[in-house]
Formats: sequence, C-alpha cells, structure tokens
Amino acid sequence: MKKLILSTLLASFVCITMLKAEVKLPNVFADDMVLQCSMPIRFWGLGDKNTSVEVELGKNKVSAIVSKDGKWSLELPAMVASNKPKDIKVYENGKLVKTIKNVLVGEVWVLAGQSNMAWRLEGSDDSTIAKARAKYPNMRYFKINTSANSPKEEFNAEGGKWVVASPETVGDFSAVGFYFAEKIHRDLNVPVGMIMTAMGGTKMISWWPPSHISKLKYAEDYVKKFKEDTDDYVKNNRYEKKLADHLEYRKDYDARCAIAKKTGKPAPTPNWDKHSRPLKWTPYPARNLPSYHWNAKVAPFAKFSVRGVLWYQGESDSGGIERNFFAEIYKCMVNAWRDKWENPKLYFLSTQLPSYLHDWSVVRDGQLKGANELKYSGIANIIDTGTKDDVHPRGKTIVGHRLAWVAERDIYKLNKAPTYAPLATKSAFSKGMAIVEFNTFGNALSGRGEPRGFELKIKGKWVEAKAELRCKDKVFVVSPDANAIPEGVRYLWKGWAKPDVWLYNLDGIPAFPFSL
Repeated sequence: MKKLILSTLLASFVCITMLKAEVKLPNVFADDMVLQCSMPIRFWGLGDKNTSVEVELGKNKVSAIVSKDGKWSLELPAMVASNKPKDIKVYENGKLVKTIKNVLVGEVWVLAGQSNMAWRLEGSDDSTIAKARAKYPNMRYFKINTSANSPKEEFNAEGGKWVVASPETVGDFSAVGFYFAEKIHRDLNVPVGMIMTAMGGTKMISWWPPSHISKLKYAEDYVKKFKEDTDDYVKNNRYEKKLADHLEYRKDYDARCAIAKKTGKPAPTPNWDKHSRPLKWTPYPARNLPSYHWNAKVAPFAKFSVRGVLWYQGESDSGGIERNFFAEIYKCMVNAWRDKWENPKLYFLSTQLPSYLHDWSVVRDGQLKGANELKYSGIANIIDTGTKDDVHPRGKTIVGHRLAWVAERDIYKLNKAPTYAPLATKSAFSKGMAIVEFNTFGNALSGRGEPRGFELKIKGKWVEAKAELRCKDKVFVVSPDANAIPEGVRYLWKGWAKPDVWLYNLDGIPAFPFSL
C-alpha cells in the first residue's frame, strides 16, 4: 500500500512538473547559429505568463515578462561582427534553463525563391572543387522545409538545425547561396549565416502573407479563383481523375528520362502541373497555393534580424497573365515582407532569369523594373549564362558571385567589387539610326566579338540591326533601311539569348536586356 501511495505521489509530481512550461525559443535559435551584426538582435518565444525571461550574450543581458498569451520578446543591442564564438544564456526567473553554444555574429541572409535557388551544391558544375575547399567553420546554413495553410507563429520544423560548412556538409547547401556566402565570407572576413526557404516550382503568390493579398487586384483574383476551383474540385470529387492522369504522366515521363539517360542527354523538363502527386482537397499543386510557403517557411521567423533576402524566382510566373505585371507583384511582395519584418530597409537582392529556350524576356524586364523601382534593392544580371534546354543550369558559381558583387557594392561599400551591370536608360531615333544611352555606373561599355543581339522596329516589324560602340556610354544601332526612322530598339529580347550577348562593361558584367 505504501508503495502504491509513493508511486501515485511520484506520478503526480511528474505531471505537475510537466505542466509547468519551461521557456521556449523557436529552433532557429540553436547551437552553431549566426546572429546579424550592426542591428538590434531580436529574441522571442513562449513561456508561462508572468515569468521573467532573461537573455544574455556577451556583456549584454536583457529581460522580458511573459504576457498573458504565453509569449515574450526582447531585443539585445547591436553587436559588431566577430569570428569569436559566444554562448547565449537564457534564464527563467533567474535560473539558467538553456545555453546556445558556438554562436557567431556576422551577416545573415535569407535564401528564397524556387528551384534554382534550392538547387544543391552537389549538383552544380564546380561542386567537387567547392566541397574540397569548404573548410569554413564560420559559415553556417539553416534549412526550412515545411508548409502550412495558415501562418505559423512559431517555427519548430522537424529536423531544422544550423549546419557548419565543411567538405562533408556543403553538398546539401543551396549552390547559389554557398557561392554567394563564400564570397562575402572571404572578402569581408566575417561569419555568414544562410537561412534556406526556397521551394521548387513556386509562384510568387505562394510567398505572399495572407494579410497583404488585398494590396493587389491580381492577388485578390488569384485567391478568389483558387477558392472557387477548390470548392468545385471537392464537390464533384475530381481527385480520382486527377490522380489517374498524374500516374499516367509519370509513367511516360520516367520512360523519357530513361531514354535520355541512355543517350547522355539531360532529363526532359517536367510538366509541373502534372509532375507532382495531386492533393485530395484542392486541384492546385502545393507549390502554387496562395501564401502556402510564406505561412510555414517565412512567417515564423520574420522577426529574426537579417541583412537581406536573396531572391531567385520567376520561371513559374513566366507563362500566365502574371508575367505582364511581374514588377507590381514583386514590389508588393517585397513590401509585405518588409512590413512583417518591421524593417522598411530590409534589402532584397534578386536574380534576373538567365538564357533559356522559352521566352522569358517580359519576365526579365519585370524583374529589372521591380528591383530598380524599389529602394534598398538590387539585381544581378546573368543573361550570358544558362542552358538552352534545361531550366536548371548547373553553372551556379557565377550566379552566386554576381549577387555577391552587387551586395558588396551596394551594402558593404567595397569599391574593389565589379560595378553594376550597364543599364539602358533612354533612346533617340533619327533616319536610319537609334542611339541608346546607358548608365555605366562610372565604368565604360565594351563589346565582345562581332556586334550582335540588337533589333530595330521598322514599319511595325522587328529586324536585326548592326550596333556600333562609339563612346563609353552610348551604342549606335544602324538600321538596314537607311531612310526609315526606327520606332523602337531592343537588345537580347528573346529566350535563348546567350549566343548573342555582346555588350559588357570593363569589369566583364553584361548589359541588361532591354526594349525601348
């Protein structure tokens, strides 16, 4: 009887102990993490109401009281970048309850977008060499791979942890992210942290916070149609037919992949609408659900102090009506992220789409306009890269480096970095000729090989035209019809533009495609 009473008391004690919640932090606050330098460092989490929470880092120690809803947050003062590891200590009512070890203070970037950002270093052209040299204890990587129908307040994704860069680990890093971070890490001599959120095939609408859908009619219309299509899908039990179509498609696709492998050719580009197994509750693939990826991959850590966002996306928005106002969609999304971060200066650095078989010229133009019309924004030009018949070019090194060069110039003020890509600003037309003026950002234009890639609009039709470089910031485009006054001029306005890239600056950065 005494044993039974003792067991009951022990069980009760364990239950009471379990009911008392120890202070918690999202698991982005974990061993080996990197904190953003030169700006206040935000911490937040859960606990019992009225509990005192203290966070200590170096000489700084700040406290907060858990509110009635069980949440707490606080800010530590800004710190300078340092390669010396530190520990974060978390106290509950004066008692040490958690120690986060091997913490660095440096530069933190969010990696976002679709598959070309998610593309692993293991699958890039230079991976063997890159992995061998990747002994970077002060470069860290955190990967987020969850999804949700409504915004998550806390991020505790299964398996989420910070990974230290080493030859054994970097193969799983984003290739673009790795080459960008490596460049920044070496040139600035500071720790670099990457938070990887990208997901293949995603439309931009899937990265919008639900609270900002009403900011743009396109987004409202998209969500309205999504709800109508979903209701019809469920009501009329269309899942079985969609599943059968998917299985038939995958059988055929796998057969085509096997043939490609035998003949040494790249795998065919999938039809993404049929490639992924359909969901039972909606006809839309997960990658195109409005706000779906924002909800789980970004919303939970939108308070986390970061330098900026690397954005590589646009392929999935190139085939629908959204391509015609891509700039507006992008600007609204950027402003939404800045609102949620409570940081109007959150820097966005995007990647203009490379050369490819499909015509991405309109989307590229939207990407350029969106980036240039925003403050605290940049864009890297990679039009001289790409693979004609593969949406996933393996040459990621130059992509990461060009993004890094923009960041080094624009944010870190390193004058030794190459200047920005030449940007066509205006054009003038006269009989038989167009003159295009460029912003060369203090550099000068340079042509490589025979002039090519230019077209003039003559009597309503676009025709090839010869170009002449007569001064450091102007290109003279000569019409094949000496008596006609051109109605427009454009350069590299096509999908597969790589063979026609001619105009660069003296730093070897190609001029942006344009249509004026």
